[in-house]
Amino acid sequence: MPFALIVDEKTRLTKPVFICDHCCKEIKDAFDGNYEWDDPQQGNLIVNVVFLHKGCVRPYDKTHHQPRFNMGIHNLMVYLLNNLDLGPKRLKEAYKNTQKLTELTS
Repeated sequence: MPFALIVDEKTRLTKPVFICDHCCKEIKDAFDGNYEWDDPQQGNLIVNVVFLHKGCVRPYDKTHHQPRFNMGIHNLMVYLLNNLDLGPKRLKEAYKNTQKLTELTS
């Protein structure tokens, strides 16, 4: 469950988060997280992704397998924004339209 929503018990606000597949804790800093994936198998172009704290990469890979590819979550966010057509201008517009963002990130 690497991508999840956390619901604040008091406010009932939700925030999307990445959960480390090794320690099961929230990855709070994009520069402290990686995502890993393997080559697609047998013509399937959809692959599973694993999210890990940088400190959890080696222990996870020892107990599972060494993936072929990995990248920092900070890079993932840039690719994701690009693939969703959220360049700087549209991202600024989306940011303005996001309600109570400070409450979501605290």
